[in-house]
Amino acid sequence: FLTNNSGGWLFSATLEYLYKNLAETGILKKWKGPKPENGILEHENPKDFSRFWSVATFIFLVPDGDPEEEAKKRSEGWVDDRSFFGDGWLWAGTTILYLTGLIHRYRLLDPTLYLDKLQRLYPEDLEPKKVKKRNKKQKGGDDPKEAYKPYVKQLLQGWQQMERDQDLIMSILKAHFVPEQEPITRFTPKWADQKKK
Repeated sequence: FLTNNSGGWLFSATLEYLYKNLAETGILKKWKGPKPENGILEHENPKDFSRFWSVATFIFLVPDGDPEEEAKKRSEGWVDDRSFFGDGWLWAGTTILYLTGLIHRYRLLDPTLYLDKLQRLYPEDLEPKKVKKRNKKQKGGDDPKEAYKPYVKQLLQGWQQMERDQDLIMSILKAHFVPEQEPITRFTPKWADQKKK
């Protein structure tokens, strides 16, 4: 954690001011969401910022059109979302996750991160198979899984780039400001109580 005497104090002061302002106005508490009824996690109707951010990043990373035709579209002037919006939205969302202390919950439940982990653990060839053209008389359709492979491949490539950028942003935030730590809640499953009886 940097202090005023060690340099970088302007960014540290800005983060501290932002954190205090969010706490005083109640926005920080609102973004953290209500305390879960089960004491752990609200899974049916989440109200915290980390769930919103998961959905927003997923929608942002899903390809707008056919990824195989992207080069053609770029030559016609098409710009993808990441190039159009830049990294400001990523800085804003990651900063909010960091200040609210929800980064671990986000990483635990993010569907795009889950897909990336599955692909790393059980690699699937995401290159679509080349299909020979068939006569109109032949019956049977193309495998629908093959049609989704380019989309999933581009989604995961975008996620990996975004994850690298998020890690860099997080390291910068950690170097300049340390928010108050949330207390750790001990969880004893109900079935553990039943075993004792």
